[in-house]
Amino acid sequence: MTRVRTENTKLRRQIEISQGRAKLVGALYLLALIGFLIVSTFPAMSGGAVSLTVTQFYQPIKTAFGSGFSGLKSLSFAQVQSLAVSVLYASMLLGLLINVLRGFSKLGWLFKKRASRINGVNRNMYAMDDLAKRFSGSLAAIISFNLLIYLLSGNGSYSATIQGYLIVGVGLFLHFLLGTVGGTVVVFTVGEKPEKIDREKGLFIYLIRNILQVVAVGVILYFFAPHSVFASKLEEFFKALISGSSINYQDYLSVAVEVLAWIFIFVVIKHATADTEYNREGILGSGMRNFRIFTFFTFLAVGALIAFSYLGFYTASGANTAYIITAATALVAFILDCVIQPRYKDDDSGIPEGYFSSEANFYN
Repeated sequence: MTRVRTENTKLRRQIEISQGRAKLVGALYLLALIGFLIVSTFPAMSGGAVSLTVTQFYQPIKTAFGSGFSGLKSLSFAQVQSLAVSVLYASMLLGLLINVLRGFSKLGWLFKKRASRINGVNRNMYAMDDLAKRFSGSLAAIISFNLLIYLLSGNGSYSATIQGYLIVGVGLFLHFLLGTVGGTVVVFTVGEKPEKIDREKGLFIYLIRNILQVVAVGVILYFFAPHSVFASKLEEFFKALISGSSINYQDYLSVAVEVLAWIFIFVVIKHATADTEYNREGILGSGMRNFRIFTFFTFLAVGALIAFSYLGFYTASGANTAYIITAATALVAFILDCVIQPRYKDDDSGIPEGYFSSEANFYN
C-alpha cells in the first residue's frame, strides 16, 4: 500500500506541475494578445499618406464612400492606395480583436483541474496550445499587414517607428520564451491511470532552429523590401488601364515573380513566428517542413529576378546586390533547416517510429 500511495502521489505531483505550467503560459499568452491589440492602435510605421492610428486610419474610407459607391469610379491611384492601406490596417485590428476574443473563450479549459473522460488531464495543455496559436497569429499579422502596407505604398512612403520595433522585439522574445516553456508541458495518457509521455528530444535544438529562422526572415526583409517594384508598376498598370493605353505584359513579368516571392516570404514569416518548432512530436510534427520548402521557393523566385536583371526585364535600379544577398540568405536558411535537427544514435535507439518513412524523410 505504501508503494501505491507513493506512485499515486508522484503522478499527482507531475500532473499538478504540468497543469500549473500550462495555466501560467496560457495566461501570459492571453495578456500578450491583449497587449498586441492595445499597442497596435498606435502607429508601428509613420510617414505615409494614412496615419496608422485607431483615431485616423478610417479617413480614406470616409472620403471614398462620402458620396456613395458612385464616387469610387473617380478615385485617383493615390486615393485607391490610401483606401487599401486603411482596409489593411482595419483588417489587422479586426484580426487581433478576434484573437483576443477567441483567447478568452479558452479560459474555461485553461483553468480546469478535473480530468475529463475524453481529454483526461490534458485540457489545460490543449487550451495553452490554442492560445499559443492565437498569439503567433497576432504576431504574424502585425508583421505581415504592416509589410503589406509598406509594399503597397511604395518604397520610402512608410518607415518603422521605435514603437514598431519594440512591438516586434518584445513579441519575438515572448514567442521564444513562452514557446520553450510551453513545449515542456507534457501529455498524459487518458484512462483510469494516466501515465506521463515524455518528449523524444529536448527543446534546445528547436529553439536554435527557430532563432535562426527569425534571423533569416529579418535579413530577407531588410534587403528585399526596399527594392520592391510592386507599387510603382501597379501605379503604371492602373494609369494605363484607366487611359486605355496599350499594355506590354512582358514589362510586368518581373513584378509577377516578385509577388510570387512575397507569397513565399509570408509563409516563411508565419512559420518563424508560429509555435510549430515547439510541438511535442519534434521533427515529425505537422508543418515542420514548411520553412525549408518555402525558403527554397524564395531562393528560386529571387534567383529568377537576378536573371531577369541580366536579360533586360524591368527590375529595381541597383537591386542586384540586394537580390543576391536575399537569395543567398534563403538558400542558407534552407540548408540549415535541413541540417540542424536532433541527432540519434547509430544503433537507431530512440529514433521515433516512422522517422525513415516517406512522411519523415530528408525533405519533411
